[in-house]
Amino acid sequence: MKNIRKRYKELAHVVPHKLQHTGATLAKQAGLSLEAISEALTHIDKEVTKTYVNTKDTVNQTVADIAFRSLKNDGVNFRVTLDF
Repeated sequence: MKNIRKRYKELAHVVPHKLQHTGATLAKQAGLSLEAISEALTHIDKEVTKTYVNTKDTVNQTVADIAFRSLKNDGVNFRVTLDF
């Protein structure tokens, strides 16, 4: 993190824990279920995961939306993974 802060001074306020919140919110926006996000974050309780997902900034996506996005990507089966 020190190297990143030196190189990108505008990110000096960013801490690893905040990145987990951002990752969880982005995963929810990408259509991942709360259960999948909770598992990726190794949370035992989904209620904890709910605090990580900034729900007011997420758009609920239906299975059809996710399937359409997959088809739009030339039908290639793609998968979103979280690495924290």
